[in-house]
Amino acid sequence: MKPIYIVILIILSTVFNANAQKGKNKNVTDIDEQETMIETQMRQLEKYYNSGRYSNALKIAKQINNSNVKLDPETNQLFLKYYICSLKEMSYDEEADSATIEFTKKYPFYKPTKFDQPVFKDLLSNFYTRPRLAIWISGGVPSPIIQVDTVHLVGDTTQIMPDYSQTKGTSAEIALQFFPFKYFSVALGLHYMYFEYTRDRQQNITTFSYNEKNHRLSVPLYFIATMPTQEGKWVSELMLGAQADYLLKTTYTASTKYNQNQHFASSGNTELIEKNKINYTANAGIRLNYNHKQLSFFIDNTFRYTIKPFNNSEYNLNNNDLVYNQLFVPDAIHLITYTMQIGIKISFGYTTFTKYGYGYAR
Repeated sequence: MKPIYIVILIILSTVFNANAQKGKNKNVTDIDEQETMIETQMRQLEKYYNSGRYSNALKIAKQINNSNVKLDPETNQLFLKYYICSLKEMSYDEEADSATIEFTKKYPFYKPTKFDQPVFKDLLSNFYTRPRLAIWISGGVPSPIIQVDTVHLVGDTTQIMPDYSQTKGTSAEIALQFFPFKYFSVALGLHYMYFEYTRDRQQNITTFSYNEKNHRLSVPLYFIATMPTQEGKWVSELMLGAQADYLLKTTYTASTKYNQNQHFASSGNTELIEKNKINYTANAGIRLNYNHKQLSFFIDNTFRYTIKPFNNSEYNLNNNDLVYNQLFVPDAIHLITYTMQIGIKISFGYTTFTKYGYGYAR
């Protein structure tokens, strides 16, 4: 390369770097100047407000607001407090309420401190925030109760009542909760329950035992009423609803004990035709939530009652092994369960409401 070209390249590179550095220094200087200006304005805002010069404080607040400078979270929070208080002191009630609502949306979990202005605390107490949507996951231990409607016996005229015992199970649930109203919400979920029971019938020196295990999938719909509280940490909910049930699988074992030392057993899968595999259940429950920001930890107790009988009486003679070898026909029963569950709920999309029915919340 010729020397003249090398010299030209060096000159161009030097000019370019100098301009770039100049622009960079200019940007840094501009940022520093803006930050210094904001700090000065914030000190003026506090000074004017604390000295009762609310009109001046409001002018400074509007200058900061119109500067389009992004404030750090702590400074922005402080600015909004003085801005809200200045609006209220100047009797701009609607604007003060609107700014308070924006504050609660930006900082939905903010709790007033002893350093906050009384005017700000007063305004904040008129509103509360709640989520638009939540999702919960829970698990628990259901306690099935067998309600016997009709006892079906084969080749027996003594009408000995059977004993249903050893009922147990486990359950899990996931659900979406929607909050369309102030104190009322709706939830749609997916609920799985495993449960089993044992039916014993004793006659003279023999005991016949029938144990059944079931797997059920349900789609529950809940209507939930939230009980309002002052602090919002501990919140109770009343739940009413219904669910559609689908029986996935049923297995059984049947055995006869004779003189406590002989045991004859049979087992197998029941055909779902012998059950009302599609059923409907009425639900009612109460839940206690502990709220921590977006998370809620809860415990609830839910009562469930199946609308249709659990066994399908039209096909109760379908199992030849049980009917002819064990002389057993399933009883007409309804299923009742009390389920204690614990879970966690995550909330999203907070919005603001007036607490006492007045104010300018939209």
